[in-house]
Amino acid sequence: MNDDRAMFIGKLAAAVGVKAQTVRYYERLGLLPEPMRNRSGYRLYGEGALKRMRFIKRAQTLGFSLNEIKSILELSRDGKRPCLSVREIAKAKLAEADRMLEDLLAYRQELAERIEQWEEIQDGQSDATVYQLIEMSKAAKGS
Repeated sequence: MNDDRAMFIGKLAAAVGVKAQTVRYYERLGLLPEPMRNRSGYRLYGEGALKRMRFIKRAQTLGFSLNEIKSILELSRDGKRPCLSVREIAKAKLAEADRMLEDLLAYRQELAERIEQWEEIQDGQSDATVYQLIEMSKAAKGS
């Protein structure tokens, strides 16, 4: 590794927007290979580590877990193409996002209906009325 291009852990961490302890954690998990060290024992990272860290962070923003990312990296390291695995993981995440969206839309619909009902009730009612408002939504839902 050319020392002019090598960076210490703080610089690598800052370049990807994480803390140095995150870089160490990724090393312990096997997401990053063991770095070279200078004579004083400080870790030295090259361009490959920076690319790997950026890949990890981008995969995380897409919802991939660290275990899933590690699996993808191991397939690639072993000379296998991880494309099928990536697609399968992504499809499962898309299906989960669709389920969550359906749940959120149902929640929104119920809340909008309750607000519409509650608008018809005068302000300044007793605590019992407030409780009835909440119970009304529970009863209307069939709970």
